[in-house]
Amino acid sequence: MRPVDLTPPEQRHGTKPPTRTGPLPYMLLALLVIILLGVVAVVYTNNEIADARADLENLEFQTARLNEQANELAPYVDFAEIASKRKSTVAALAQSRFDWYRVLQELALVLPEDVWLVNLTATVGPGVALQGAAQVGNRAEIDSPAIEMIGCASSQTKVAQFLAALEDIDGVTRVGLESSSRRDPSGSSQGDGGESDECRTKNFIWKFSAIAAFDAVPAPPGSDVPVAPVEPSGNEEEPGEDGSETTNEEDGQ
Repeated sequence: MRPVDLTPPEQRHGTKPPTRTGPLPYMLLALLVIILLGVVAVVYTNNEIADARADLENLEFQTARLNEQANELAPYVDFAEIASKRKSTVAALAQSRFDWYRVLQELALVLPEDVWLVNLTATVGPGVALQGAAQVGNRAEIDSPAIEMIGCASSQTKVAQFLAALEDIDGVTRVGLESSSRRDPSGSSQGDGGESDECRTKNFIWKFSAIAAFDAVPAPPGSDVPVAPVEPSGNEEEPGEDGSETTNEEDGQ
């Protein structure tokens, strides 16, 4: 017969209790790993948020500094814009300016003898209205500076010489004659003419109305500043009887 040990296993010397195994320990370990990963993810996310907030605060601080600098430099920017606009305005005025003083000086130099003007009107555009202007009909067709003239001459030849001399003025591109007439022996005038500028005091005197245009100089946009009519200081003395005889011979040819 074989001997049998009836001592309980936990009281036996030199023996180990049986190991209890199952899925529970592994589940606990997996849960701990998941918790650890969640904590790491939360910490990492918090760090990212903190860094982003720090960057945002830094950007806001830099933006505030740049805005302060921009506000400090704003007067200089405004000054530069004003200076640029003023330069543009001055350039536009310089381009649209017309030297009437020079033109009138040259007109006085080319005015022939025995020709005098009783009305001279200089305007930069056809839309300029003046009281007592010369009112030459062709002015409405010229969209540029022009001089309207009404005057008298001792003969038709002198009128033609004056029109030819107008073309010698610097800038004149064309010269037009609206009318030229003289009194007939009966005392009535041939053609139209206002009494205020009537200069035909003798039958041989020819009255004319003409215009000189400066087409190369366009009228400035919206220019409404008129140039007052000029009372010319040319040769206003009427020719004597000797001049009358000479004029009649020229007209008869």
